[in-house]
Amino acid sequence: RRLAREHPGETMAVVSHADPLNAAWILLDGRAHNEREMYRKSIDKAGMLRLEMAGEKPLTWEYVPPPEMAKPASAAA
Repeated sequence: RRLAREHPGETMAVVSHADPLNAAWILLDGRAHNEREMYRKSIDKAGMLRLEMAGEKPLTWEYVPPPEMAKPASAAA
């Protein structure tokens, strides 16, 4: 909320580890605050939680999974 207040109308990125992002997602969804919820819908490595704000209030939020990456060819011959 502080960043939204200090930078109104700007696009910004906040980088964090998965657990704090997952905790924010749980709060935004209004889900129960327990360990089960931390693993029911988890944030993958390089996943994002995208929020649309109106001032300091979150209007919408969505989980954006990491992009699909081609698997590297095996080094074993």
